[in-house]
Amino acid sequence: EMIIPDILVILILITTIIYKLLTFILYSKYPDLLNSIGGLVLSSLLFILIIFLSRGGMGEGDVTLIGSLGFILGVREIFLNIFLSFILGAIISVILLITKIKGKKDPIPFGPFIILGFFITVFWGEHIINWYIKNLF
Repeated sequence: EMIIPDILVILILITTIIYKLLTFILYSKYPDLLNSIGGLVLSSLLFILIIFLSRGGMGEGDVTLIGSLGFILGVREIFLNIFLSFILGAIISVILLITKIKGKKDPIPFGPFIILGFFITVFWGEHIINWYIKNLF
């Protein structure tokens, strides 16, 4: 089944909210909290739009997962996460189709690509963003 457990997403979100609130209270990092809220809202809205436009091609679990990761990463990094998720998903999907492991009508879960994009963003996101900005401008 292609289900993202709600309990997993809720635990991620609650843990992150507690961490961010403590950071805000103890260190007065106000912009960090706003950035997290922005990451949650913008990424969730984008995925809700994708669900609407794709007529169910993406699941509600993807929305809750990307929203909770958006709260962790903030605005700039969550959009890198989303970009990487789609690129990785496309590459792997093409490989699965070419090798006939999956057919054109077979669903391919997107959650694993979101998680893989998240880990790449956590470990190398700053470097990727800086490289991109440096070479774009």
